Amino acid sequence: DNQKATSEEILEKLKKDVSRIILPSCRYNVLKRQKWKCNSCATHLKYSKNHELGYSVAHIDHIHPYSERWIYPLGIENINNESNLQALCESCNKLKYNKKD
Repeated sequence: DNQKATSEEILEKLKKDVSRIILPSCRYNVLKRQKWKCNSCATHLKYSKNHELGYSVAHIDHIHPYSERWIYPLGIENINNESNLQALCESCNKLKYNKKD
């Protein structure tokens, strides 16, 4: 029973330790992979609000929801891998709201 409690404690710690922050280089790679377009509606995207182009600001979204990171098939520590990220426009990101595609 002590071993089970220890495993549960470790899982709780992992849930708290895995950051939701996406590194700038990863953000750039996701946008580049998608040719600077929303993965859902193909709207042109820009990197941030500071960029001059009149496009929508990209929202980097977890395909497998971050809120369910502890059951991510590739492991909780891989939730922020580029393969689990997509760029969406603000409208599509709001429509998705924690739904798996």
